[in-house]
Amino acid sequence: MPNLFIVDEPRETIQSVYSPIKYTARYAFDSSLTLAEAKAKYPSCKAIINPRNPYTGVLETSRGVTIRLQPSIDIPNWEGDQTPNTDFVYYTIDVSSIARDFVSYDLRPCTHDTSTKVKRDITMGQISKNVFERIKVDFQLEEINSSGQLVDVSGEEDFGNFIAVNSALLHEEEHYLSISNELLTGSATQVQGDNLSIQYLHRTGTGYEAGRQKYLTTKPTNYRVIGHDECEYLSFALFDSGTCPRAVVRFYDANGNAIPTSDSSTGYALVISKTTDGEGNLGTDLNSWGDMTTSDLSGLTNPANCVVQIGVGTRNIKESTDAQWNNGEPLTDFSNVSYYTVQTDDTSSDKIGEKVTYYIDHTRERVNGVRFHWQNRLGGIDSYTFDGAFTEGINISSKSYEQSIYPEFRGQSGSSTGSENSIIGDNQGYHFASSNYGAVVPRVAGYTDDKYPSVRKSKVKAVKEGTAISRPYGIAEQDMFEDLLASPNVWIEKGWIGKEVFREDWSGYAAVSNITDNWNQVEGSFTTDAAFSTSDGHITGTRTYKKGDNSGNDTIWASSKKFIKYNPKSIYEIEVRIKSSGNGSGNDLVGFTGYAADKTTKISTGGSDTFASAHYITLKLYGQTANDEFETFRGYVTGHSTTAAVQSNNINDPSTAYNGIEYISPMFLLHHDDVEGITQIDYIVVREYQTDIPNSKGWYSTLNRNYYVPVVVKDASVTTFDNENLQRCTLNYIESKAKRTIE
Repeated sequence: MPNLFIVDEPRETIQSVYSPIKYTARYAFDSSLTLAEAKAKYPSCKAIINPRNPYTGVLETSRGVTIRLQPSIDIPNWEGDQTPNTDFVYYTIDVSSIARDFVSYDLRPCTHDTSTKVKRDITMGQISKNVFERIKVDFQLEEINSSGQLVDVSGEEDFGNFIAVNSALLHEEEHYLSISNELLTGSATQVQGDNLSIQYLHRTGTGYEAGRQKYLTTKPTNYRVIGHDECEYLSFALFDSGTCPRAVVRFYDANGNAIPTSDSSTGYALVISKTTDGEGNLGTDLNSWGDMTTSDLSGLTNPANCVVQIGVGTRNIKESTDAQWNNGEPLTDFSNVSYYTVQTDDTSSDKIGEKVTYYIDHTRERVNGVRFHWQNRLGGIDSYTFDGAFTEGINISSKSYEQSIYPEFRGQSGSSTGSENSIIGDNQGYHFASSNYGAVVPRVAGYTDDKYPSVRKSKVKAVKEGTAISRPYGIAEQDMFEDLLASPNVWIEKGWIGKEVFREDWSGYAAVSNITDNWNQVEGSFTTDAAFSTSDGHITGTRTYKKGDNSGNDTIWASSKKFIKYNPKSIYEIEVRIKSSGNGSGNDLVGFTGYAADKTTKISTGGSDTFASAHYITLKLYGQTANDEFETFRGYVTGHSTTAAVQSNNINDPSTAYNGIEYISPMFLLHHDDVEGITQIDYIVVREYQTDIPNSKGWYSTLNRNYYVPVVVKDASVTTFDNENLQRCTLNYIESKAKRTIE
């Protein structure tokens, strides 16, 4: 029967690696030995710390650490007179510093792409497998045998498990969480390292479903500002006790009313209850590994305790799939959204986490500021845009030196003037025989001299740097800014610089008949069996344009009268939100009409002066399912060619405009070829983008659309406005990687 037992350890739950994680084992030695004799016979105990594979839980001994422990100080027996210990040898270790080596951070992408070769999904959730680690701690008693060797004592071992999390609580948090938990439970029992579980763990059960559990963030949760196209993630610790928590995103207008769905029965809600892999495949819960199963990886298990990261930025929300929405319709434009909230719950009405509120700044574009992402002290990734003002420059350092030129040559002269190694008169012989060639650079003091001329060379190091100034902020955001300045892992976001160049949301017309003010009626009628609808789930403007009665000829072909200057080095995105409720075949087309420089001559995909054969880059003869649910489509075009492509919904494979096109005008054609149907268009939007990588203009992909650049925060200053108790942060940063130069 073993006599070595762990008598003090943390619970098998989440532990901060920046607080002590202590394990103590004691060995009950034979009563024939004194304490001093026992310590001499059992001089050490091995502590073996092994992380587990995040997917299978199998020990990864190759990453493990073994430490030999000496007996610790004597601990008094738990008796009324506190008599000294005479029965046990104790061995103690704090494994927090070792656990820190096993954890780091998870930085998910800021561009969505689930195409064949690029697997980056920014929607839904993912397990932050680098932020936490399941760790096993083994104790193995050792003794001095009769031969004087230090050996393992057979059968005398014990082990414990814990989950290490890369989170650093403030000292004040450690104090008040420990005390408040005892006040809350009324228990005098001190639980080691339970602080993260008290305030930061999201789980179902009494004490947790109070809408107050914290997220792994230092940003204020009651008021966050975000642009209309910005990526942001929210991390939290999760425990699956049988019902796995989820997160729900809800959307509101300026009056605080929920944005209604198509049938007006409820408000739009994005349900984040599953994880996703790079290809957009969904798992079962937030603690699953996407759609991986044991057939993909033997022994795969979903961790009960883990840290998850969910995409909650406006860009993340735009890319979510129909199935994630409560009504099967995605909300892809935020024009009518004033703010939205994010909150975890138990899949019903019981709220678990705090409500996080995002207010949308509809005017903020990439050119207006610098967006920072950083790992906060709690292990999650926080984001903030410095849009007060910013400057960018380049820091250059150089040194010059002289370098002699030593040409390749065989040091012998040729045997005659005709040989390949000779100099004839004042002319050097430049010969390129395979084995014999002469010096190609003259020596300084003549043919037999060993000195050669030198050249001056410069070695240049160039690093981009910048200064960013925040908007005024209050005391609630002070901790966030201090956290950014102290973070060891900081990135800025770069990528395409874009602007909206066209929008049609049907708001500016007194009647349907006035659509002709802005659109050419190529075929059909804007008014026949057509109307504006204010109750069919529009998410921008005040209404939708509804065409058709599902009987006879419901065709409408329109081309905008607005001319958009076409730059072949830019990439254009034409987006439409459209739905069908009739029984017709659809046959919808969306794209643009091309024009020559005179704005009169039309240029089709075949080069003809006609509205026909337009560039249908967004939709071409799309037969939409008549389920009365909106879908959003985006088409892309860049450059010129004589073989202009048509529908192209992939950024990585955009269409081209036919040669000679100088202007483009959006177009749509509903119920093509005189068919019946009922179709509604919520909006058509055109955006123009240019990459911020100079030599990449004209070459566009998701790889350069949005990307991170690591930076180092050099210094910062804070200006306080006493009259309003507001502050402004000025931050100086430098990119971690030097620019590529030649030497």
